[in-house]
Amino acid sequence: MRRVLTGFFSVLLLGHLALIGSAQSENISILESWASEEISGPVWLHLECEEISCPGMELRISKDGENTTISDLHEVEWSGLVNSSLSWEVRADSSSIGYNIESIYPYRIIQDGQNGTENLPLRCAGYNQNDFSEDLYVEIGDFPNLVRPSIDDSVDFLLSESVLVGSLENGADKDAMEIDSSPGDIIELEYLIGSAKMDIEIWDVQENGKSLVESLGVEDVPGKLLEYPMIGELWIRIIHDGEDGYHPYKLEYSRYRASLEGPDCKEIGNPWSNGEGFELRTQNPLVPTGQMVRYGGLSYNGHISSFDNEGDSLLIQVGSDVLLDTRCDFSGDVNISVFLHQLDNTVERISSGSESCSEKITTGNITNKVEFRFTASSVISWEITVWTADYGDSIGVGDAPEYLWESGDMLTDWPVAEMGNENSGSLKGEDRIDVYALYIAEGFPENKEGVIGAKVALTSSQGLESTIRFQIQSLNQTDWRIENSSNGSPIELPFGVHAIRVEGTVNEDYGGEYAFTVILLGPVEDDASKFEDLSGLFSDFYILVGLVLLMPLMIVLWWDRNNLWTKDGVTVEIERHEKRRLRRLRERIVGASTTEESGERIIENALSQLAGSAWEGVIEDWGEPMVSHNTGNVEIKAWRLDEGSQSLLIGIRIDSEAWDLAAISIHSPEGASAIIGEVFPKHLFQDSQIYLGKLEPNSVTFLRVGIDGSPKLIGFQLSGLVKGEPFAATPIKALTWHK
Repeated sequence: MRRVLTGFFSVLLLGHLALIGSAQSENISILESWASEEISGPVWLHLECEEISCPGMELRISKDGENTTISDLHEVEWSGLVNSSLSWEVRADSSSIGYNIESIYPYRIIQDGQNGTENLPLRCAGYNQNDFSEDLYVEIGDFPNLVRPSIDDSVDFLLSESVLVGSLENGADKDAMEIDSSPGDIIELEYLIGSAKMDIEIWDVQENGKSLVESLGVEDVPGKLLEYPMIGELWIRIIHDGEDGYHPYKLEYSRYRASLEGPDCKEIGNPWSNGEGFELRTQNPLVPTGQMVRYGGLSYNGHISSFDNEGDSLLIQVGSDVLLDTRCDFSGDVNISVFLHQLDNTVERISSGSESCSEKITTGNITNKVEFRFTASSVISWEITVWTADYGDSIGVGDAPEYLWESGDMLTDWPVAEMGNENSGSLKGEDRIDVYALYIAEGFPENKEGVIGAKVALTSSQGLESTIRFQIQSLNQTDWRIENSSNGSPIELPFGVHAIRVEGTVNEDYGGEYAFTVILLGPVEDDASKFEDLSGLFSDFYILVGLVLLMPLMIVLWWDRNNLWTKDGVTVEIERHEKRRLRRLRERIVGASTTEESGERIIENALSQLAGSAWEGVIEDWGEPMVSHNTGNVEIKAWRLDEGSQSLLIGIRIDSEAWDLAAISIHSPEGASAIIGEVFPKHLFQDSQIYLGKLEPNSVTFLRVGIDGSPKLIGFQLSGLVKGEPFAATPIKALTWHK
């Protein structure tokens, strides 16, 4: 009986232990797993418990079909060379334990959000340092242990990628490699991780030998800046503490090429010479409808090498009456100055010789840009943050001007009212008027024959009759006179540039925001009336009246029939008179002063009379033109006013087809600067462009154009729309301007 009971309890105990073991097996949690069927190269996994103890923590690895399990309560580590496939699992008794995993794989894993940054490096669009699709190198063969003795020897290995996954295969193995870069470039080490205690040696290799520049521990690697030597090569060597075993490592660095550091794919100049500069961008453009947002800013960063004596600069398009919060961070000593660029093309220095920029900068009432200029005697990294809570009525403009532009003004200094979008601004204190530009482009809104403009109106959430008054102004496209206006109600505007005036109407200082929207109501068509031809009903009357009116002429011809064919003297006298008239016009155009108002009137009057003269007579009087171009619908000729003069006479004869949105572009084929200094009769011009507007069919236009700069050659191009299609006339021959 005792034997039976003993056997029964033994079976019961074994069953109970089996149930406990099964329950424990079911309680084991898989915390994390990873698998890849195509992988080749060094791999390192390091699992560390972040608590006092992690019961049941283990790492199960399957490498190339071989399974390995490593377990520990605190730390688990595995490394090896994978040829084809790898998978692993992290297990523990509880799913709530805290742990950390470090890993090295033979390819780059980009974490979510890694590329999402508000910092804006000043590199050109064609150079993307963060493009990681082809920047990884995996060590296949063993790197050399030693840095080569001099640059006369052959290259052992050239590292052109920015991420390296390699391995030190035993206690004596070391890896040496040359960094592929150019003189003056900056190399920034980001991190070095591995399964052993590792260091990086920096070597300078010259023709006459090599030298150890510096030795860095792992903790010194992040953010370390290296300069590529002007003469020689930059090498690095990775070493470890000599512990035996297989030790994978991963090195990441960034290469900043000096020749590509600017947004225009050139080296950043000091002063700034890399384009128009950067705009303050709105940080959060996704705002609720109707909410006015006028804040923005970004951080910009770059590097300066000790070989760059000029240093770097940063140009920000800001505008007038804007308060900026700035922060300048430099990794070393610098000398920084801050300048305000004004609308009158002057530059004002507001700080100089500082080691950091001011935290607050207020722009003046004619400021349009802020520039930071800085130099350093050693290699540094820099970051400049510019932020504003109120950038004014328009980004890059600041407070909108209180006056309408005139001939010679730069239209880019006025904010542009966007058609169909809400435009917002503010009036504060003594700022009671804001003026916006409104463009009605030819071919808009409908590119069809007979359309001469657009009908628009304004809407405002505050109402058009509130404490703020809105006015749409139709402008003459030649002298910018106001020809028509409305208080925001529908108005017809011809093609061209017009204005919107916003004005506070209360007597006391007004402080508040406003918003308006320009609405397109439709095209404006030519309303020339159509008449029915009824002239046939009066044919007999016309014949009778014609005979009556011709009778005196017939009598005169009869009386003077003997002298009818002997009037050569009169014809010659008329021709002489016309030649004298053309000669006087020429003297006025050439000799009149452009610095006096009376001289300007004389020139414009002479050009107007010249346009009314016979085209062939003008050509004969002025002689052989320096440039001549003739196509089916336009003829262009150009003369120099006088030897050594800086002015041209340009004649344009239009055939039977009108030119719309006509403009003349003057350029120098050899690349020198050719800038327009003055134009008579007065037209809107900017840099090398003259806007002529509409050239009527069968018309002649003469311009006196002053040229600034010292170009050797000058070329022309007349462009515009003919029958709604873009058309350009370009003389092949360029005229010699300066020898």
